[in-house]
Amino acid sequence: MNNIHAKKQLLLWLDDSSFKDPSEVILKALNIACENDARRLKYTEGILRNWENESLLTVEEIDKNHKNRNKQAVSQVDYDPNRDRF
Repeated sequence: MNNIHAKKQLLLWLDDSSFKDPSEVILKALNIACENDARRLKYTEGILRNWENESLLTVEEIDKNHKNRNKQAVSQVDYDPNRDRF
């Protein structure tokens, strides 16, 4: 994909998304994509679509949701040192 096409796609997200501050949200999605070494724009767009579908419209809502998911994942670990010995 060339840079002109990617730029147009990102500009569409700036203009047509329901995010409160689309530039901040897009930058967050791009940072997540970079952290995961995902070089395709489709990955970033997938992140943005998921956030829109979940009605996460601000960076604060996204961060709060992420923290809640991490807490749930940790709380679902059912480790009993007495039972789970080698």
